[in-house]
Amino acid sequence: MPRADAERLFRMACAAFPRGDVVLTEGGVETAKTEKLSCARPPLSAGARKEAAVFSDGGKLFYRVQLPLPPSHMLALYLRAEDYSSAAQPMLMLDSLAQAAARGAEGEGAERAPRGESQLLNNLLYTDTQEMKVYTFLLAEEQGKSLEIPRAVCVVAGAPAKLGEAALAASRFRGAGEQDICGVTSEGRLVICRCLEEDGRSVKSQLDGYLRALAERIETRCGFRPTVMAGTYARQPEEYRLSLEAALIAGEWAKASGAAGGVVYASDYILEYTFQKTEPARLRHFLAPYAEKLRAEPELAATAEALIANDMNVILTAEKMYVHRNTVTLRAARLRELLGLDPLHKDADKFLLMLVCAYIRRYC
Repeated sequence: MPRADAERLFRMACAAFPRGDVVLTEGGVETAKTEKLSCARPPLSAGARKEAAVFSDGGKLFYRVQLPLPPSHMLALYLRAEDYSSAAQPMLMLDSLAQAAARGAEGEGAERAPRGESQLLNNLLYTDTQEMKVYTFLLAEEQGKSLEIPRAVCVVAGAPAKLGEAALAASRFRGAGEQDICGVTSEGRLVICRCLEEDGRSVKSQLDGYLRALAERIETRCGFRPTVMAGTYARQPEEYRLSLEAALIAGEWAKASGAAGGVVYASDYILEYTFQKTEPARLRHFLAPYAEKLRAEPELAATAEALIANDMNVILTAEKMYVHRNTVTLRAARLRELLGLDPLHKDADKFLLMLVCAYIRRYC
C-alpha cells in the first residue's frame, strides 16, 4: 500500500478506535502513533502477518491487532479487551477500514456524488450495531469531520415544511464552524451538532450567543420563530444519542410550561430528564431515605427549596423567606447534619438535594 494510503488508513483507524492506540510502521520503523493507553505494548509479530492476540498488563486484558500493508507498511492496534466481544471484532473492523481506504484512493479525482451531512447525522444518532459505527467513522473521514471533537446536539423545531430552508440558512450562517455537522435526519428533525471546547464551561455558556443569533436568522430568513433545543456534551460517538434525547426532553418540558420559541437547554431541565429516564423503583431506593428525613422537618424542607430557587445564595434566600441570613446558615448546617450533604459548597450535593426535593414534590 502506498504511503499516502497507509497514512489515510492510520487517520481513519484513529477515529474508529478512539479509546485505543494506533501504530503505523514502515520497514519495521514507527512513523506515526497515538499514546492513549498506559500499558506496556508487546512488539509486533515477526513475518509481517495478519494477527489478533491477547496480552495482559497490570491485571487488565488488552488486544493487539496487526494488519500488514504490503510492501512495507504495517498497522497495529492496541485496545482494551473490555471494549470488544473478541479480538476478531476489531480485526474485522480494521479490514473494512483498509478496504474503504483503498476504495477512496481509487476514487480520488473522479466525480462522485456528495453524500451530505444528513447521512452522517443519521448514523451518529440512530446507529446501534458495531458495523454501522465503523461506517459512521468512514463517513466522517470522507467529509472531513473529526469525531474526537466534543459537540452538543441541537434540534431546531417549528414549521416542518420549512426545515430544509432552515437547514440551508443554518449551514450558511456566519457563526457556523467547519467541524459543525448540520442536516435534516430521517425522522424529519433539523439537527446541528455544534462544536464545543474542552474547557469545563457549560454548553449554555458556550452556545447561548450563537444559538440565539441563529434563531433570529432563521426567523428572518424563513418566516417562523424556531425553538432551539440544546443537549449535553457528546465526547464519544455513542453519546450523541444521549445528547439528542436530553435536548428533546428539555423541549417537551419547555413546551409543557408554556414556552414558545427561543433557546432551551437540557441543563435547565436536568431534574426532569433524570426523573423521566430513571425507573421509579430506582429513584425510591436512592432518594426515599433522604426524603423521609427532610419531610420530618417542614421548616428545613422549605429552606432547602428556597436555597435551590436562589442558587444556594444565603442572602437572597434569607430575603425571600423574610428571615435573618444567620438563620439560613444555621439551617444549612442542619442539612449537613441531617442528610450528610453540603449543597452550599459541593455541586454534587447540591444536585442530590435538588433530586430529593423534586422527589418529595412528585411522590410524597
